[in-house]
Amino acid sequence: MCFMNTLRLAVSVLVSVSPAFAAPLPASVVLDELRGLSAIPVHAPALPRAQAEPWGDAVIVRELTNEGVVGLIHGAVADARQFVLAVHNPNDFFDYRLFPLRLDRQQFEEIQKLKLERHDLVRVKGALAGDPPHVRVTSVTLERRDPTDFSNQTLEIRRPIDPAEFAQPKKIFGLVHGVLREGRQVVLEYQDGILPLTLDEADDAHAAAALDKLWRGDIVEVTVGLRRRPGAPPHFYFDAKAGVRVLDSVRAMQNKPFTAEGPLVLFPRSPITSLDVYAVRVHYPQWGVTRNFTVANFSDHDVWQAGNAKLSAAWTASRATAQQGRNKFINLKLIVRVSGTLAELAGNSRLAQNQANQNIQYPSAGNIVIVSRP
Repeated sequence: MCFMNTLRLAVSVLVSVSPAFAAPLPASVVLDELRGLSAIPVHAPALPRAQAEPWGDAVIVRELTNEGVVGLIHGAVADARQFVLAVHNPNDFFDYRLFPLRLDRQQFEEIQKLKLERHDLVRVKGALAGDPPHVRVTSVTLERRDPTDFSNQTLEIRRPIDPAEFAQPKKIFGLVHGVLREGRQVVLEYQDGILPLTLDEADDAHAAAALDKLWRGDIVEVTVGLRRRPGAPPHFYFDAKAGVRVLDSVRAMQNKPFTAEGPLVLFPRSPITSLDVYAVRVHYPQWGVTRNFTVANFSDHDVWQAGNAKLSAAWTASRATAQQGRNKFINLKLIVRVSGTLAELAGNSRLAQNQANQNIQYPSAGNIVIVSRP
């Protein structure tokens, strides 16, 4: 595989990882497997899906009401009846929409039988409604189960957030999980849960200012309240006028020297990624949040290979103490230190703002130090 194809696949894993234990499949096999399906986040030649109009909400609405839209389960917290669907543009991995699924009792019981997990491929029929937009579901069909087996997960277990905690507005610390401009939403990682926040402010100027300043991975302080409406699940909100205090900004770190030290993390290779991706886990106890900084050199393939070889050897020697996280393996007893520069994966502000993990581009394998082993 040429370096540019390797790079494209690696960028995909850094933005939306779908790990598996299986060895990577040839690209031709992957495309054959996906042929005829709708939007799949594979950075590869365009999948067959001819359409006269540009991809976007109009296409999604039409597919929802006809053959069904195909996408990946982005998040699933069954105890809280929370499921989020990711629908990707088949011609551009980085162009995607996220939609919460609105289910009545019968539909929820049916979807429970499917035991949906993150990255399962599904076909959803229904209608787009609301602001922020969500899908009122009429049916969900499982197209393909994610081959990942994380049944022994012991870390990063998602738990539903109790709405009663926010019966009275309160200030919290959180990690920005996503910024959804169209839906005027910010999604936070808060404690062990995911907290979707809708802007409680009709003033577009304040809303734009609140969203423009935030990047995924920012650590913030925000006041959160609860809104209840008859016949609707509880919604959490924050007031844009009250402001969002950015305690540690990802944007401010860009293109600057950076060192991270912490447990080594492994995002394993999968049918849509060609290699293992390593990261450093950094915990911020003063705010109760954790970041993962991926480790790769996109400008020098030889340096990247040497760095990965060093991390792979350390991981293999310490595999016995690794634990399963939500979509990764974490070895809390294998501590590494990596120094380099935090660099955007591409000159694309939309990608940068919602980049899943910031990447440390290191100049040589010597910038990777194994601090301690089990």
